[in-house]
Amino acid sequence: MVSQLLMEEEINQGFFLGATEFLTKPYHMQLVLRRIKNIMELAEYTGNTSEIKVSKTDETISNMYRMLENLCEVIENKDYHSGAHIMRSGHYYKLLLKEMLKDKKIKSHFRDVNLDELIMASKMHDIGKIATPDSILNKPGSLTRVEFETMKNHAYNGYNILKRMSKRLEDKQMIQYSEQIALNHHEKWNGKGYPRRLKEDEIPLVARIMAVVDVYDAIDLR
Repeated sequence: MVSQLLMEEEINQGFFLGATEFLTKPYHMQLVLRRIKNIMELAEYTGNTSEIKVSKTDETISNMYRMLENLCEVIENKDYHSGAHIMRSGHYYKLLLKEMLKDKKIKSHFRDVNLDELIMASKMHDIGKIATPDSILNKPGSLTRVEFETMKNHAYNGYNILKRMSKRLEDKQMIQYSEQIALNHHEKWNGKGYPRRLKEDEIPLVARIMAVVDVYDAIDLR
């Protein structure tokens, strides 16, 4: 969809009618071509999940990892303000988790968790931004109230995308980690986060770790 004035009502109606992307006027042809390429890549990568074998072989896991890494790159290209945020956050998540596992209580909590899959899942935290209009995602300066409400939708959008992907896989553990992180990584300990205003231990631990990593990376960029 192309519009000169992008309002919340237009966005909601557009998604309802099946739009996958928005561009605001004036726009540059280079941006249009980049966005078309991203959408085509996303369709290819999500479609490829249906071809993954249901057996838990090393090749299956490797293919799934490559598909998700490519999907992360698509999202990275969409949000040029983030730089290498997705890959950096995966690195920070790994470092923080390594330190946390020195605590016996934390180690017990993650006893049955595949840590490599959890770290991969952390990189998917912003997958919902694929549905966020470029005019909002890459706007210089502060967002308006309506724009910020639209931005906040990326938590639910990410969760829904990952939920659809999980239906095509037998080994759902990594996608389930991703769902929890994508939906809850903007919740806050005091209950003033979004989208569900969870507080304290209501927030899954895997998402709490991501929240710390997300803020640290933002501070590190300043």
